[in-house]
Amino acid sequence: MRIYVAGPLTSDNADIRRQNCLNAINAGIAVMQKGHEPFIPHLMDWFDKWAKRAGAEFTWQDYMDWCLAWLGQCEALLFLGHSRGADIELEEAKKLGLEIYYSVDEMP
Repeated sequence: MRIYVAGPLTSDNADIRRQNCLNAINAGIAVMQKGHEPFIPHLMDWFDKWAKRAGAEFTWQDYMDWCLAWLGQCEALLFLGHSRGADIELEEAKKLGLEIYYSVDEMP
């Protein structure tokens, strides 16, 4: 299955933001070890940093639109925890009828 990894990302604290990214990457590794294909939107954090260096500014909504487009290509969502964006992704996944997992252990 293609599984979208949803969880907190943004924070004013750089260490928390980094840890949120690492949590999502680690979850993605576990998803792959289960034999599935993860989509990890947290990796866009690095994309955003490079885009800014290149003079391209994208809004939070730009990224949400991008993420929701990819969510629609997935069969399931792994929900790591609440945040503004992750809650939107969770609700959209429910509307799309995707499988919802709250831990990797729940996945087949």
